[in-house]
Amino acid sequence: MNLCVLTTETPHHAYFVKSLREKFPGTRVFCETGISRQPASRLCGFEKQREEWEWAKWFKGEKTPISVLAPTENFPTLNSSEAIGCLRAARPDIILVFGTGILQEPILQIRPRGTFNLHGGNPEEYRGLDTHLWAIFERKFNDLITTLHHVDTGIDTGDIVERVRLPLKKNMELFELRAVNTEVCLEMTLRALRKLMTDDTLPAFPQTKRGRYFSAMPPETKNQCPIIFRQYTGSLLK
Repeated sequence: MNLCVLTTETPHHAYFVKSLREKFPGTRVFCETGISRQPASRLCGFEKQREEWEWAKWFKGEKTPISVLAPTENFPTLNSSEAIGCLRAARPDIILVFGTGILQEPILQIRPRGTFNLHGGNPEEYRGLDTHLWAIFERKFNDLITTLHHVDTGIDTGDIVERVRLPLKKNMELFELRAVNTEVCLEMTLRALRKLMTDDTLPAFPQTKRGRYFSAMPPETKNQCPIIFRQYTGSLLK
């Protein structure tokens, strides 16, 4: 299977690529570099801790670029003619989107029913950015879900292949949540790919409602989320 991953440079995306390539050695990566990332000095406390914890958890503290893990093409935007041309030339059977900016129709036409997005949230309630954080801030812990869905021209509106509620443990900290989400994303992806290796189609169902669109969470709001999350996980039985 010719598999292409569209993503950005972060420790959790590096882990996803590394793990996926262990099962599918021909995996190629198209990395979007133009998405602005906050400098370390501007990150919230739990975000700094999250970065270091993920590198330690998955890479023994070595900050490993995705290009070391898989053949990688870098583009400021994946909607550029250069990126679209390179992706089309790769002749992918499946395109997996994990953490890019909004993709425009020309790139979606390369594999119209073979392009899937991993959305960290329940898209029927939370679309857009920082969706797990918004669910935590609103204390909607049942919406700490991650979703594999078809990509269409909307934002997180495509037919759903699978969605899974994130497994939370007693006294879990917020800096651990992204790693849990990533591991669930990997499990869902591997299930879908195994299904596609035996069948030509992947069962999916349309969304019944359109969730609210959320933009990036402001730092002053984001700083409240570790406290809210810790209060909730502290109340869990196990």
